[in-house]
Amino acid sequence: MFPMSRHLILRSMCRLKRVVNTPTVLRQQTCIHNKAFRTEFQARHRIIQNFLRDQKRFKSDKTDHGDKTPISWRISIVCAILGGLYALHLYNTMKNQDLKEAREKRKKLGTAAIGGTYELIDFDGKTRTDKDFLGQWILLYFGFTHCPDICPDEIEKLVKVVDKIDADKELPNLQPVFITVDPLRDTPKAMKQYCEEFSPKIIGLTGSKEKIDEACKNFRVYYSKGPEDEDGDYIVDHTIIAYLLNPKGEFVEYFGKNKTYDTLVYEIKEYMKKYAVFED
Repeated sequence: MFPMSRHLILRSMCRLKRVVNTPTVLRQQTCIHNKAFRTEFQARHRIIQNFLRDQKRFKSDKTDHGDKTPISWRISIVCAILGGLYALHLYNTMKNQDLKEAREKRKKLGTAAIGGTYELIDFDGKTRTDKDFLGQWILLYFGFTHCPDICPDEIEKLVKVVDKIDADKELPNLQPVFITVDPLRDTPKAMKQYCEEFSPKIIGLTGSKEKIDEACKNFRVYYSKGPEDEDGDYIVDHTIIAYLLNPKGEFVEYFGKNKTYDTLVYEIKEYMKKYAVFED
């Protein structure tokens, strides 16, 4: 039963008291009035019950909707997975298209006019040509054994790069080659002693001035012998550049001394990966 407010109870008691103390006609009128009051009260009570019932139904519907939430999450997850797969497919498609365009561009442009044939002598006095290094990635540097600072710093950096590349089992090995620009003093024995101070991986090459000039011309390397001092010592001014050659003996890229170790490692790895894709 819906509880009555204090105000309504007081009103009812007053009306009942009046009924007892009034004549019969007035009591009849009062009863009629109380009957109308009860009718109005019952109507209001029904309104309140309907309101409470609607509230209960609303909460029930909200709970049912909440129970369906996991289904919505499953749909969202499935959509996210499908979207990811589509994005991956789109990425691979664009990558293949870029590789195809790069191959076509490479065919049209050809290779740079850097590099070529050479015929020099190694540590053991054995003749070495560019064809002996086909099938290998080559990191080539021109310098001389009497260089006071730049050549040792550059060779040390290049050796670290070679060791880093060789440590990556997913990449081919990188062969370092050192060609002298001072054939007068850099004999095979001197070249061997000098290269072994940095790494046993380095192959040092020397030869006659004519052969050195030919190799330098092919790789666009400048060098010039400076004036001799009282002891007959001199400095050779030369281009400070390392060259990257692919297994076909083709020039790929050159690196100046401003290139850091990390940059060299990253760029050489990228060239190796691209070459592997192009040749597949």
